[in-house]
Amino acid sequence: DKAGLRSMKETTGGVDFDVIVGIGEERIKNYDDLYGAFEGQEDGDKVEVMIERHPGKKVEVVEVELARLD
Repeated sequence: DKAGLRSMKETTGGVDFDVIVGIGEERIKNYDDLYGAFEGQEDGDKVEVMIERHPGKKVEVVEVELARLD
């Protein structure tokens, strides 16, 4: 939520959701790409996340600060 990313949500107009398609310069095509893009990152690092917003496939870049989930 803090980063502005949307999980899948049914609305009156259909389904809204975001898909991560890039982390920094890395393009994300699957889970392994996503996992690998965060390798070597630390808590507090800031990264640019490219997201594709659905419906409409509008692409946006947001900056997020990484935090460890326990």
